[in-house]
Amino acid sequence: MLTAMRDGAKSGITRIILFGFLVLAVFGLILTDVGGFFRGGVASSSVAEVNGQEITVNSFENVARSIVSRNGMDMRTAYEMGLIDQILQNEIANNLMQYAAFDMGLMISDEMITTRVAELVGPLVNEKTSPQQALDNILRSQNMTEGSFLRNIRAEMTTSMLRNAINVTTNIASGSEAAYLYVYNNESRKISYIHLKDTDIKDIPASSDEVLLPFYEVAKERYAIPETRNITLAKLDQNALAESYEISEEELLAIYERDIISFEVPEQRTLAQAILADADLAEQVMNAVKDGKKSLEVATNEVNGTFTPPQNFEQNGLIEDIANPVFEASKDDIVGPIETPLGFHIMRVDNIIAPYTEEFDDVKEQLSKDIKQMNLADQMFEMANTIDDMLAGGATIEEVAESTDLVKTTLPAMTSSGASLEDENVIPENSSADSEIILEMAFSLMDGEISPVFELEDRRFAMVRVDMVTLKSFTPFDDVKDDIAKIWLTDQQEIANRQMVMGAMQSILNGEDDLQSFADSRSASIKTMDISRTAAPDAPFGEDAKQIFMNGGEGDVLAAPVPGGMILGRVDSVSLPDLADASEEDIEALRAQSAQTFNRESFGVYLNELYTRYDVQINETALERNFGPGQDNF
Repeated sequence: MLTAMRDGAKSGITRIILFGFLVLAVFGLILTDVGGFFRGGVASSSVAEVNGQEITVNSFENVARSIVSRNGMDMRTAYEMGLIDQILQNEIANNLMQYAAFDMGLMISDEMITTRVAELVGPLVNEKTSPQQALDNILRSQNMTEGSFLRNIRAEMTTSMLRNAINVTTNIASGSEAAYLYVYNNESRKISYIHLKDTDIKDIPASSDEVLLPFYEVAKERYAIPETRNITLAKLDQNALAESYEISEEELLAIYERDIISFEVPEQRTLAQAILADADLAEQVMNAVKDGKKSLEVATNEVNGTFTPPQNFEQNGLIEDIANPVFEASKDDIVGPIETPLGFHIMRVDNIIAPYTEEFDDVKEQLSKDIKQMNLADQMFEMANTIDDMLAGGATIEEVAESTDLVKTTLPAMTSSGASLEDENVIPENSSADSEIILEMAFSLMDGEISPVFELEDRRFAMVRVDMVTLKSFTPFDDVKDDIAKIWLTDQQEIANRQMVMGAMQSILNGEDDLQSFADSRSASIKTMDISRTAAPDAPFGEDAKQIFMNGGEGDVLAAPVPGGMILGRVDSVSLPDLADASEEDIEALRAQSAQTFNRESFGVYLNELYTRYDVQINETALERNFGPGQDNF
C-alpha cells in the first residue's frame, strides 16, 4: 500500500519547490492523459462529429458556457450573434489539427508541455503563492480541470506548430504591389442616399389565425420547452469513512522505519533568483551585483525583472541547465545569466543544506494523513462495490443510505445542459468533468432508473436516480400568437420595403425616375456621406452596405440593406489618393499586412482540406435545440 507513497517521496512530489513540484507534478498529469484526445466514449447526442468522434452536447456546453460567461452574455444571445457557431468551428479546427498532427507523427512532447505550463505559471509564483496554487488559480479563472487545461495546451501547441510550417513559405508583397494596396485601401467615395426604414411601411393588412398558424408550425422550435429531468444525486460521504479509521503511533513508527529511505532529503541549495527578459538586462543586473553596488533584488526591480526570494531546492527539482552550475557553486556565489524558456536567470547561493533524514516526529502527522487517505480510497472502492450489489438486488437509494454513508441531494428540473429553464446552473459540482458525467447518466436513464456507481474527479463515488422526466413540449399557439404576429408584421414590412426600393432603383436605371423624385414621393430627404475602404462608416450604413457602394463606379445607382431598412443611393464621385503622400512606414505596414493575409488564406485552404479528409458533420438541429431560440425568421 505504501509503494506508491514511497515512489512519490523518492521522486520529490511531496516537496513543494518551484521547478521540482511544477515539473514532476505536471509531468505526472501529462502522462495520465497521453492520447487523451483520441479516447472514445461517444455520448448519445452531439453537436458535431469529426473523423467519427463525437463532440457531445454536454462537453461543448461546458466549453461554450465558460467563453460566453466571460463575455458577459447569455447562451441565447451568443447563439443569435453567431458566437456559439464560432466556438464550435474553433473546437472542430482544434480537433482536425490534432488528427492531422497524429497522422503525420507530429507529437508535442511531455517536456514541451511542461515547459509551456512553467511559462504560464512562473510569473504568478511568489513567496505567498506556490506553483500548485498558481496553477489552481488559472484553472479556477478558466473554469477548467487540470486534464482539460493540459489538453488545451497540447492543442494550442500543435496548431501553432502546423501553422508555422504552413506559413514558412509566405511571400511578402513587393514595393509596387504595396503601392497598389495603398491606393486601393485609401480610395474614397462621395454618395447621396435615402434611408428607408421598414417601419415606415404602413399598408400591411392585419394577420389572421389562418395566416399565423402555418408560421407557428414552421417555427415551432422557437417556442420549444426542452425536456427536463428531476434527479437525486447520491454520493459517498468521505468524512464519515475517514473518521472511522484510526492508526496508532506504534504502527506509524513501524511504517516509518520500514520505509526510512522515503524520508531521506538530498543536499539542497537556498537560492534567491532573478529572471530577466533579455540578455542585455541580465548582464546589467549581473554587473551591478558582482561589483557590490546593489543587491540582486534591487538591481532586478530597477529593470522590471522578476525577483524570487530565497527558497530551498534539490538538484532534481531544477531544470538541468540551472541545476548543474548551481550545485557546483559555493555559498554566496552568483550564478548566471542562464537562458531558459522563462528568460535569463541569475541565482545567488545563500546556503548549502547537507543531506539529512526527516525525523519521525516531523513527519508522523503527514504520514498518518497519507495512510488514512490510502485506506479511505480502499474503503470507498469496497463501499462502491457493496452499493452496486445492493442496487442490483433491487434496493432503493433510500434503503442503501440507511446502511451506508450515502448522502442524497435532490436536484430540481434541469435540461441536458445542466441548467434550469431559467438558465441557472443546477448541478452543484465545481468540476465540469463531474457535471458532464452526471448529466450523461441522468439523460441516459428512464424514469425511476438508478445509474451504476461512478467515480468523480476527486475520487468520490456517486450515483444518479431519475425521479421525473418531463418530455419536450411547445408553448401553445394561443399563448404566443401576439409574438408571432409582431414577427410576421416585421417580416412583411421588410419584404415590402425591399421590393419598393429595388423597383425604384430599376426605374431610375431605366431613366423613368430619379433619386430626388423618388425621395419626394416618400417624403424623404437626400443625405450625403463620404465613405472610404478602411474607415468605419457612419450610421445607418454598416460594413456590408459600405462595401456595395465602394464597389460601384461614379454615377452608379445602388441599393443596400441596413439594419431595419434599406439604403437607395448614388455614387457622386470617386477619389484616389496621391501615391506621393504614402510614407515608407505606410508601405512597409501594407507589405506586412499582405503577408498576414496570405498566412490566413493558406491556413484556411489547409483547414478546408482537413474538413474533407476527416469528414466533419455538424448537427444543426442539436445546436438549435440546445443553444438557440429556434427559427427567428419565417
